[in-house]
Amino acid sequence: MQRGPESIQTLRLLNALRKQSKKGLVWKRVAYLIARPARKKAEVSLTKVSKFTKKDDVVIIPGKLLSSGILTHSVKIACLRSSKAALVKTKAAGAKVITIAELMKENPSGSKTRILV
Repeated sequence: MQRGPESIQTLRLLNALRKQSKKGLVWKRVAYLIARPARKKAEVSLTKVSKFTKKDDVVIIPGKLLSSGILTHSVKIACLRSSKAALVKTKAAGAKVITIAELMKENPSGSKTRILV
Protein backbone atom coordinates (compact mmCIF):
# COMPACT_ATOMS: atom_id res chain seq x y z
CA MET A 1 0.00 0.00 0.00
CA GLN A 2 1.53 3.28 -1.12
CA ARG A 3 0.86 6.29 1.02
CA GLY A 4 1.31 9.91 0.21
CA PRO A 5 1.37 13.10 2.20
CA GLU A 6 -1.08 13.35 5.05
CA SER A 7 -0.76 16.96 6.21
CA ILE A 8 -3.59 19.23 5.15
CA GLN A 9 -1.17 21.97 4.03
CA THR A 10 0.67 19.61 1.70
CA LEU A 11 -2.57 18.24 0.27
CA ARG A 12 -3.79 21.77 -0.42
CA LEU A 13 -0.49 22.58 -2.12
CA LEU A 14 -0.79 19.44 -4.26
CA ASN A 15 -4.30 20.40 -5.37
CA ALA A 16 -3.12 23.91 -6.25
CA LEU A 17 -0.14 22.52 -8.17
CA ARG A 18 -2.33 20.14 -10.14
CA LYS A 19 -4.66 22.99 -11.10
CA GLN A 20 -1.70 25.17 -12.05
CA SER A 21 -0.21 22.41 -14.20
CA LYS A 22 -2.60 23.42 -16.99
CA LYS A 23 -0.53 26.61 -17.37
CA GLY A 24 2.91 25.05 -17.05
CA LEU A 25 4.21 21.49 -17.03
CA VAL A 26 6.79 22.33 -14.36
CA TRP A 27 4.04 22.34 -11.74
CA LYS A 28 2.88 18.86 -12.76
CA ARG A 29 6.38 17.49 -12.15
CA VAL A 30 6.67 19.32 -8.83
CA ALA A 31 3.30 17.89 -7.72
CA TYR A 32 4.50 14.40 -8.62
CA LEU A 33 7.71 14.84 -6.62
CA ILE A 34 5.92 16.22 -3.56
CA ALA A 35 3.34 13.40 -3.58
CA ARG A 36 6.05 10.77 -3.16
CA PRO A 37 6.57 9.01 0.18
CA ALA A 38 8.70 10.79 2.79
CA ARG A 39 11.67 8.45 2.37
CA LYS A 40 11.89 9.41 -1.31
CA LYS A 41 11.55 13.18 -0.87
CA ALA A 42 14.41 15.36 -1.95
CA GLU A 43 16.93 16.70 0.56
CA VAL A 44 19.14 19.21 -1.19
CA SER A 45 22.20 20.86 0.36
CA LEU A 46 23.41 24.38 -0.29
CA THR A 47 26.47 22.87 -1.97
CA LYS A 48 24.27 21.26 -4.63
CA VAL A 49 22.32 24.49 -5.12
CA SER A 50 25.57 26.41 -5.56
CA LYS A 51 26.98 23.81 -7.95
CA PHE A 52 24.00 23.53 -10.32
CA THR A 53 22.81 27.15 -10.46
CA LYS A 54 24.04 30.50 -11.67
CA LYS A 55 23.49 33.95 -10.26
CA ASP A 56 19.81 35.04 -10.16
CA ASP A 57 18.41 31.60 -11.10
CA VAL A 58 15.09 30.38 -9.73
CA VAL A 59 15.23 26.93 -8.13
CA ILE A 60 12.42 24.65 -6.94
CA ILE A 61 13.22 22.04 -4.29
CA PRO A 62 10.28 19.64 -3.76
CA GLY A 63 11.59 18.65 -0.35
CA LYS A 64 13.89 20.09 2.30
CA LEU A 65 16.75 22.55 1.92
CA LEU A 66 19.70 21.56 4.10
CA SER A 67 22.51 23.80 5.34
CA SER A 68 25.60 21.75 4.50
CA GLY A 69 28.00 23.70 2.35
CA ILE A 70 28.23 27.31 1.30
CA LEU A 71 26.10 29.24 -1.15
CA THR A 72 28.37 31.43 -3.28
CA HIS A 73 25.84 33.51 -5.22
CA SER A 74 22.32 34.90 -4.92
CA VAL A 75 19.43 32.74 -6.14
CA LYS A 76 15.72 32.47 -5.43
CA ILE A 77 14.89 29.14 -3.81
CA ALA A 78 11.34 27.81 -3.50
CA CYS A 79 11.19 24.78 -1.21
CA LEU A 80 8.72 22.75 0.78
CA ARG A 81 10.75 23.08 4.01
CA SER A 82 14.17 24.33 5.06
CA SER A 83 16.41 24.09 8.07
CA LYS A 84 17.01 27.18 10.21
CA ALA A 85 20.74 27.09 9.51
CA ALA A 86 20.05 27.01 5.77
CA LEU A 87 17.92 30.16 6.08
CA VAL A 88 20.75 31.95 7.87
CA LYS A 89 23.31 30.93 5.24
CA THR A 90 21.07 31.92 2.31
CA LYS A 91 20.43 35.36 3.79
CA ALA A 92 24.17 35.83 4.22
CA ALA A 93 24.71 35.00 0.54
CA GLY A 94 21.96 37.38 -0.57
CA ALA A 95 19.64 34.60 -1.68
CA LYS A 96 15.91 34.50 -1.06
CA VAL A 97 13.96 31.49 0.24
CA ILE A 98 10.21 31.37 -0.43
CA THR A 99 7.52 28.72 -0.45
CA ILE A 100 6.44 26.85 -3.55
CA ALA A 101 2.98 28.42 -3.32
CA GLU A 102 4.50 31.93 -3.39
CA LEU A 103 6.56 31.06 -6.47
CA MET A 104 3.48 29.62 -8.14
CA LYS A 105 1.73 32.98 -7.69
CA GLU A 106 4.76 34.95 -8.92
CA ASN A 107 5.42 32.73 -11.95
CA PRO A 108 2.21 30.90 -13.01
CA SER A 109 3.78 29.33 -16.10
CA GLY A 110 6.87 28.14 -14.24
CA SER A 111 9.18 29.41 -16.94
CA LYS A 112 12.92 29.78 -16.35
CA THR A 113 12.96 27.59 -13.25
CA ARG A 114 15.07 24.58 -12.30
CA ILE A 115 13.98 21.61 -10.22
CA LEU A 116 16.70 20.20 -7.96
CA VAL A 117 16.18 16.73 -6.56
